[in-house]
Amino acid sequence: MHTVLDPFAVALSGVIGPAILCEDAEGRVLLANDAWVRLVDGDAEQHDPFDLLARLGPDEVERAREMLTRGLETVQPVEFQTRIAYDHTAGDWVTVSRIPIRDAAGTLIGWVTSIVGLVGHLDPLGLSGIEMTKEEKEARLAGIGAWELQVATGELWWSGGVYSIFDRDPATYAPSYEHFLETIYPPDRDEVVRRTESALAGGPAYDVRHRIVRPDGEIRFVREKAEVERGPRSEPVRMIGTVEDVTFEVIEARHRRRAAKALTTLSKANAVLVHATDEETLLEQMCTAAVETGGYAMAWYGRLQPGGSLEVLAIDAQGPALAYADSLRLERGSIVDLPMDANGPVTIDDVREGAEPWREYARDRGLNSVVTLPVRHDEVLDGFLVVYSSEHGVFDSGAVSILEEVAQELGFGLGRLFANRRINGALEGTIKVLAATVELRDPYTAGHQARVSHLAARIAEEMSLSESETHGIRLAGLVHDIGKVTVPTEFLTRPGALRPAEFALIKEHALIGEELLSSIDFPWPIATIVGQHHERLDGSGYPRGLVGDEILLPSRIMAVADVVEAMSRFRPYREALGEERAIEEIRTKRCTLFDPDAVDACLGILEFGYAFEGTV
Repeated sequence: MHTVLDPFAVALSGVIGPAILCEDAEGRVLLANDAWVRLVDGDAEQHDPFDLLARLGPDEVERAREMLTRGLETVQPVEFQTRIAYDHTAGDWVTVSRIPIRDAAGTLIGWVTSIVGLVGHLDPLGLSGIEMTKEEKEARLAGIGAWELQVATGELWWSGGVYSIFDRDPATYAPSYEHFLETIYPPDRDEVVRRTESALAGGPAYDVRHRIVRPDGEIRFVREKAEVERGPRSEPVRMIGTVEDVTFEVIEARHRRRAAKALTTLSKANAVLVHATDEETLLEQMCTAAVETGGYAMAWYGRLQPGGSLEVLAIDAQGPALAYADSLRLERGSIVDLPMDANGPVTIDDVREGAEPWREYARDRGLNSVVTLPVRHDEVLDGFLVVYSSEHGVFDSGAVSILEEVAQELGFGLGRLFANRRINGALEGTIKVLAATVELRDPYTAGHQARVSHLAARIAEEMSLSESETHGIRLAGLVHDIGKVTVPTEFLTRPGALRPAEFALIKEHALIGEELLSSIDFPWPIATIVGQHHERLDGSGYPRGLVGDEILLPSRIMAVADVVEAMSRFRPYREALGEERAIEEIRTKRCTLFDPDAVDACLGILEFGYAFEGTV
């Protein structure tokens, strides 16, 4: 941050393009570019559009405050011109715009504020020492000039403002209509001639935007408006018009559009991050957010491989980009080499300058720019998010800064999923050890928990439960009889019927299992599932005699799987009753003891030849 020189003067001396501030819907700063930071001389993370009021002259403050407040209250775009003061002078004229950004549903997701006019140097048009009226100086500062064309002779007169816009020296340059046409950017020339001839012939008024080429090769955007004066026979005598340099208006609009596109992508990415429960879904939906919400042509994610290549894990594309992906066989599992930098984004503003084979394929299919964004989690580089656009140069500093946030959010999401995976792996290891402990004490039921776990998970899948819910049921099944560790082994292994007191003791195993597991912080209600797997819909179950929906759905599923497996196989106190008897049991007691949806799902699975063997 500058401390000696006036920061606005420094900004004026070095900034090409608008100062931009991007915020989310709550006013949190997403991006403040260097021009904005230098303009308000503050901390970029704490900026506010109202900060610029401190830079205005006393006559400008209230009107600017009113305009900004109106936009905030009405959630509508506002635009106004004002002077920004520096070095105790009146300062230069700038255009301030504040635009609300909405997603496809029309919901406000943020704001883009821009200030245009910070170009050149402290005397950008060389006005010092030139004798001009105040009005003439302000016109040249504003980038406006006047001209007059004599139709019969082609003689052209320019004001000083036009010379300044076209960067021509009035002492050496003699304007004429032919010379004027030579300054027009070639692709725009025919349209300017057509519009001129149409206006002279009595058609629509002359009002045209086009590009010009200055002597140094710089391309500028201008808007011309003119009226035709006619003679006594309605013949055109002369055209009198104005020309305005709208270069920074065009650039500002591009910056706003590009920032808005990146901002909508970030908004959708945040929503994806909240809801994604697995890596595949997270990566696919992030790419979809860039394409379907952000409007980019293609996006894919590649994980870094040991040799430095990328393995494609997710991809989405639209329009001609689909053919591009097909040409390069870009799909899940593809191995790709691409220009990238682990330390920051790499942008190719024009793929014609890129490397083969990307250059040829991309150019032929309408892809014109690309950015690769490194994605990290836990301080480790995981891979790159690669985004393509059909526009040249769309990935400017503002857009890339916002897309970097998308990459950071993606890295955070991947890190969270990896951490959950490690935790879940440790929990599963604990569960398997506990399951093995029970089965060592009861060899007759060895594998029973694993078989119940497998069948219960299949029932959950058949009922279209989520992947996470199904996984929780699978884990609960592996330890649903963990409470039997407190039951004497002879009760579990002795042939013949149990005495009432012995059976009462065994019935405690569900409650004991729940107590044992309740101290472990699972992401699923495993302890409750274990405690309820002997409950029945009519309240005849144990240990609490719960009724209907008082029993969790996973517990109701576990009850069906447990009964079917137990009846189908041998027990010390009886022979195996067989699968047919088990099917009859759950079918006849559907809705009275057992959940009807769980029964129907189980019957459907068994009818398709489900077998317990080999599931341990």
